[in-house]
Amino acid sequence: MSLSLASDSLAFYLRLPEGTWDLHCLPQPGPYLEGARFGLTFRATGRRHRWDGRLAQARVTRPERTETPHGPAWQARVEGPVVAPGLRLRFEFQALLEHPLFLWRLHLVNRSPGPVELDRVTLLRVGPAPLRAWEALPFPFRLVAPRGPQQDAGALRVHPSPGEPAFYTNGWQSWSFTGALGRRERQPRTRLGPLTRPMVLNPGTPTPTDRGRFGADMFGVVGDRQHRIGLVAGFLSQREAFGSLEVRLDRFSPSLALWANGDKVRLEPGQAFQTDWACLAFLNLDAEDPLGPYLEAVGRENRARVPAEAPVGWCSWYMYFEKVRQEDVLENLAWAAANRAEVPLQVFQVDDGYEARVGDWLEPHASFPEGVAALAERIRRAGFRPGLWLAPFVALRGSRLARDHPDWVLRNRFGLPANPGFVWNTFAVPLDVTRPEVLDYVARVIATAVHEWGFTYLKLDFLYAGGLPGKRHDPGVTRAQALRRALKVIRQAAGEEAFLLGCGCPLGSGVGVFDGMRIGPDVAPRWRPAVHGVELFFRHEPDLPAARNALRSALARAPLHRRWWVNDPDCVLMRAEDTRLTADEVQMLATVAALTAGAVINSDALPRLDAERRGWLARLLPPLARPARVLDWFDAAYPVRLSLDLEGAVGRWRLLALLNWADEIRRMQLRPQDLPGEGPWHVMDFWRGDYLLLEDPEAAFGLAPHGVRLLAVRPAGERPAWLGDTLHVSMGLAVREWRVQARSLRASLALGRRARGTGLLALPAPPSGATLDGAPLTWTSRAPSVYALDLAFEGEAHLEVAWG
Repeated sequence: MSLSLASDSLAFYLRLPEGTWDLHCLPQPGPYLEGARFGLTFRATGRRHRWDGRLAQARVTRPERTETPHGPAWQARVEGPVVAPGLRLRFEFQALLEHPLFLWRLHLVNRSPGPVELDRVTLLRVGPAPLRAWEALPFPFRLVAPRGPQQDAGALRVHPSPGEPAFYTNGWQSWSFTGALGRRERQPRTRLGPLTRPMVLNPGTPTPTDRGRFGADMFGVVGDRQHRIGLVAGFLSQREAFGSLEVRLDRFSPSLALWANGDKVRLEPGQAFQTDWACLAFLNLDAEDPLGPYLEAVGRENRARVPAEAPVGWCSWYMYFEKVRQEDVLENLAWAAANRAEVPLQVFQVDDGYEARVGDWLEPHASFPEGVAALAERIRRAGFRPGLWLAPFVALRGSRLARDHPDWVLRNRFGLPANPGFVWNTFAVPLDVTRPEVLDYVARVIATAVHEWGFTYLKLDFLYAGGLPGKRHDPGVTRAQALRRALKVIRQAAGEEAFLLGCGCPLGSGVGVFDGMRIGPDVAPRWRPAVHGVELFFRHEPDLPAARNALRSALARAPLHRRWWVNDPDCVLMRAEDTRLTADEVQMLATVAALTAGAVINSDALPRLDAERRGWLARLLPPLARPARVLDWFDAAYPVRLSLDLEGAVGRWRLLALLNWADEIRRMQLRPQDLPGEGPWHVMDFWRGDYLLLEDPEAAFGLAPHGVRLLAVRPAGERPAWLGDTLHVSMGLAVREWRVQARSLRASLALGRRARGTGLLALPAPPSGATLDGAPLTWTSRAPSVYALDLAFEGEAHLEVAWG
């Protein structure tokens, strides 16, 4: 007996009763899985049980066409296998017809007379069973240990010819490492043990130490860097369980496993559990949008909230940290109001430090004598949207909340508070979000902040604490179910109009709840991680606050933007004092924030910004409408090439960013495919204001340590032409209208703010006159037939240039 489903892009074949299955890319030949298996581990009748995936005595429904949130699909079911001592299974399979995706999930019902505890629900296991650490040791040091019942399961072939395998790993929550790794690399991991592991690592996801073995959360991509083809595997949601992956890269026989973590959830007789939809899709690594079909399916499945505009604003944290005072906020508020013509901020967010203690959110700190409700009113009257930071699922041990309600604390099997990591220079305590009284408290805090105090923008932090392991009040829910329900309580209490920004949140659980999401570790006013100023031991930590770590994840997760939410790459730090960031590092932060097109939130002492740094911040506004492509997203954990094609009144052009992660000067060579059209090309460097006529498509550019070159590239065609500007990071979108006559041109300039910078023009002859709103302009020659104009305007301005 067998079952088959097919679409234009893939074909699925299931063998019964063996329970093995294949998935082939169409048209063949292409990548494929053959002989993949399912699996299940659970506890019942006082002992551990394992199901090996066989589907004996199963019933198969004929494939039928059905409608799904993703459009039409061919669907089939396999029902009826009973796993001792009484778990009844039902599989659902879908081949989508409008998207190149294959979906499946498993439904379990406890038909036994006693409870069942779920451990791991394996949706996919293919390739050789992974070696244990001791089995990888050379003889005679190897301790021979039996493999147990897990045997090899078929084969995974990304390409018929062995190439260079790699894996893109997605981390559990906002701060967790995300990026592409090769078979000779090891997965980056913290060396700080219980101080940081509970924060950034899902306890159900492996963190292998040997080369070429990697874990991932929710989704990952196994592919071939040489042949440029890959397979994305993952889940469409994390409403029911935290999904995990493990891959072992081998040129000839890679392996891949995908499972849902049962977290020992207790199913009483008659109760059921259903996994989230698992998903597979083949992809071209160099496609315009390789992850788009999967990411958009996740958005549809969870009804993602995507605001029309990305937030632009100010945050108190990275300047004042927990020592922020009311007068600090008011001083920056006054500056923002006085300078909104040049730097038009919208959100004004007060971060940690306003509350009496973490957990006691409704009691103001002594440094906020008027209370935060009065502060919200001042922010609103000044014309800004009030924002507030909260960490609703954690509390300090000395807080009133923890003292008055010790029963609210999530505890481990020994009765001690579960460990949420070392934060605020101590071990805080997490709350058990399955307790109704805890959810009532969280809802009351959120409703007070939004509806009574008037903060309609909330940054909600340390949300992973709602999904930590422990002995819960309700043992019948998984960690993912507990977290998701708590997040929905927050959204309901805040209302649909509030902007909710998630931070430290398991990503899949937040889709459909949050309008924005932090997608990397905290930034910091320094390049590498450090603790109390000490860098030596901490410099390689992948998840600690650091500009390097924030930048890496902002690039790795750039495609999530406007699919799941608005991305928050964390704050841009522009200041020249009270920082260890060099000017080049500041420009790299600003460039990545701009080109990933997410939130632009500054966290400096605004009145202390000098004119140059204030101008750098202004040039990021308004944010770009869509993110750049990270061209080498699968080739390195630290990508170096970004590309964004733009079109406006002055035609089409390409933004190209080159990044240098090294500690020394590097020369980076262009590639012909990086450049638009045929050469030669006009090239303008945004941060330097330089111009170059590029004739060699493989020319090299020098980059400072941790520096960036942001280039506007246009094919050199007929003149006159706009070649770029330093008015706005787009280097062209400031021009709203462009009209060329026989010996003159007219252009309208507008950015919605006061702007100052240089514009470059290619003209057929030297200018004979130039005016901006009728006032004469001066110009300088930058190269033959290329002229620079100094421009300054507010609102809309009209430029006229004549020649000949």
